[in-house]
Amino acid sequence: MRRFLITSGVCVALALVSAGTAGANTTKAIWGPSTLGANNPACPTPDPCSAFPIYRELGVDVYQFQLRFNQIAPTPPANPRNPNDPAYKWPASADTIVREAAANGIRPAAMIELSPPWANGGRSLVWAPNPATFANFAYAASRRYPTIKLWLVWGEPMLGFNFQPMPRRSKLGPRTYGKILDKTYVALKQASPQNRVAGGSTVTHTLAGLRASPTTFIKWMRLKNGRMPRMDLLSHNPFEARFPRIKAGPFYPGFGGLSDIDTLHQDLLKIYGKRGKKNRKGAKATAAGKRVKVPRLWLSEYTVVSDQIQFGGPFVTRAEQPRWLSAAYAIAGSQKYVAGMGWFTLLDEPEGPGSVNWGLMQADGVRKPSFFAYAAVP
Repeated sequence: MRRFLITSGVCVALALVSAGTAGANTTKAIWGPSTLGANNPACPTPDPCSAFPIYRELGVDVYQFQLRFNQIAPTPPANPRNPNDPAYKWPASADTIVREAAANGIRPAAMIELSPPWANGGRSLVWAPNPATFANFAYAASRRYPTIKLWLVWGEPMLGFNFQPMPRRSKLGPRTYGKILDKTYVALKQASPQNRVAGGSTVTHTLAGLRASPTTFIKWMRLKNGRMPRMDLLSHNPFEARFPRIKAGPFYPGFGGLSDIDTLHQDLLKIYGKRGKKNRKGAKATAAGKRVKVPRLWLSEYTVVSDQIQFGGPFVTRAEQPRWLSAAYAIAGSQKYVAGMGWFTLLDEPEGPGSVNWGLMQADGVRKPSFFAYAAVP
């Protein structure tokens, strides 16, 4: 996944971490490997193990993974909505994920992203494809994996290196993405009315490569007719270098960190109905009186890096990481407009140049204190 600013440390005791620090309404999601390497504490066998029993032990509700259009459809399918079209090369790993998730009582969620050259005019894999073409792929993916009911559309498109075109201070990129999102929403609902679609995939404003703030990007996603692209959830990755505290407020306008996630929600209320009045269900009435549903937030990725200085910034200790995690999930669980939050990731990277300790376990499978803090989140 993406590299980002890491959190600054505060001196706290592990004894302060408890299940009572987190909210009772938290949907716990995670990114991580589907299998674990052999001969380590997490997989003490000569062969690799499924990671899903570990996720079950952690109390994971939703496992997030990626389906990449460019890899699955290297050549144009003759019947793009038919998942059995021979052009589609569905990964065996995805079949394993769906099967293992079901066996362990976990819901899979798929992020569909990237683009083959035949769908985007011969450009790079991050260049926007034709919206209808991408939507057809999403339809086929839903039919291929009918038990997946949560779909994320692209990863952090507001970062220029993840999605193009995305010129600075321009509406072109957000509007291009908005068209793809809206078409994909329709296709996924056609595949199954039970599908839920998370769009936007915005990220904190501090990160390198940003073309706009999260709020600005969302505003600029408007379609040609002025309507917002359709989605059930607004996906956002609220990384920041402050201890999670909802009353802290914005670090600066348009920041979008976890501690000012309430500000982002207020911005959504304004974006989805500037001239209307809020009704009892949190919707807005437009000037014409039509009710517009404001999407809840899906906080797809959040993490706290431990025990190292990374990207030129500070860090939290291994003993401090659990308290940050518990406080973060307490925010997610206490805000009704937050549908859930995902942790990135299960494992630290293997030690080496540029490696990052953002996992709940060491790379060798040894459980860190943050493992138990995540498991304690209700």
